[in-house]
Amino acid sequence: MDLQLVFNGIAIGSILALAAIGLTLTYGILRLSNFAHGDFMTLGAYLTWLANINGVNIWLAMILGAAGTIIGMLIAELLLWKPMRDRRANSTTLIIISIGLALFLRSAILFIWGGSVRLV
Repeated sequence: MDLQLVFNGIAIGSILALAAIGLTLTYGILRLSNFAHGDFMTLGAYLTWLANINGVNIWLAMILGAAGTIIGMLIAELLLWKPMRDRRANSTTLIIISIGLALFLRSAILFIWGGSVRLV
């Protein structure tokens, strides 16, 4: 068996496990299915890639990508989620907002970086 395939499987499985844990925590705490969760993960990947191609070490680029994603999530919290929770929006409204945020992030990522494959 090729050892590289084992490492690739562990890496991809770890990414999927991290996404599943984040979705589980969001739903368990807030009772909200956040459809923008994957788009925020994509944003973090592109920010990491952007830092790395500009000469930043990959480990530091990952930290910068995570920090950029956290900043983006905090902005979404302040502009979208907190005002809606203060207005006691129902779960249907929050799900629609979540879908809208996902579409906004996806379109912004496509607009900024395009749809071509990026290699690290």
